[in-house]
Amino acid sequence: VVSGLIQPDRIVDKVDIQYERFAKRVDVKKLKESIWGTLPFQDAAIDDLTRATSDLAIQSKVSFEELVQDVAPKVPSNVTVSFYFICMLHLANDKGLELVGQDDMRDFQILHDPSVPR
Repeated sequence: VVSGLIQPDRIVDKVDIQYERFAKRVDVKKLKESIWGTLPFQDAAIDDLTRATSDLAIQSKVSFEELVQDVAPKVPSNVTVSFYFICMLHLANDKGLELVGQDDMRDFQILHDPSVPR
């Protein structure tokens, strides 16, 4: 034993983590379309009669957790929350969406940023 060295506080046992051994194949384009089709502020041809109602839809917000629950029955069962999140990030960038976190970090809200043209 070498004197003057600090001993480690504790040694952590090796933890065997179960993970997927094969890559999943998910059609990200279709998943993004399904997510975008579920959001209330999706792009659509807006005429003068529907402009007022669409403006209300643009101002609404959606919970990510609720979005996943709404989209899940429409997509293959192998789609994980990670894929939903990645697609949501893509849509936020492409469509000018704002993602607003909660203090407890359990969910986030999805809003349309009015400063970004649709």
